[in-house]
Amino acid sequence: MTQLLSSKQERLLDLLASSPLAPGTLNSSEGFIGRRFNAIFVNDEPVYLVGESSDYQSGVEAIELAESNSFKALLAAVGYKGETYAREVSGDEIQWPASLSVLVESECGNVELGSESGAVVGIVLSKNKGLATMMCVTTEVVSILVNDAPDLVKPSVQLHEADKAVTH
Repeated sequence: MTQLLSSKQERLLDLLASSPLAPGTLNSSEGFIGRRFNAIFVNDEPVYLVGESSDYQSGVEAIELAESNSFKALLAAVGYKGETYAREVSGDEIQWPASLSVLVESECGNVELGSESGAVVGIVLSKNKGLATMMCVTTEVVSILVNDAPDLVKPSVQLHEADKAVTH
């Protein structure tokens, strides 16, 4: 018996296929604990690690994400409200979840199923696992994280409503 996908599911799969990023999972934070990262915070909670603090480009990306209205709207849509900012954080200061959501490089045209491997682009610390997927299909976010990223069609989620809830 073939199960048909809803139009929203098909749209999400199309967006994921056109994205150079895919959501993934890491099962250990062991290698990250003693390192320093450029991070995005909402209030005083780290929600996304962009890269190591010694990497200039990840510092630039962290600032651009923190200032991005699309990224702020995604954060608000998954329940984060308050001041969004970039700063360095030590891995020792982070309460690491048992399983980490990550963004990985993906070949455009393929939908990743979670078992493929790719270079880790960033670590999502949000308890909401959907944030990683939404970051992968939002043009402004992808263009900050990936050089020469393709223009993706906006996801069908109503981000305009969430954007109103963000405090600047």
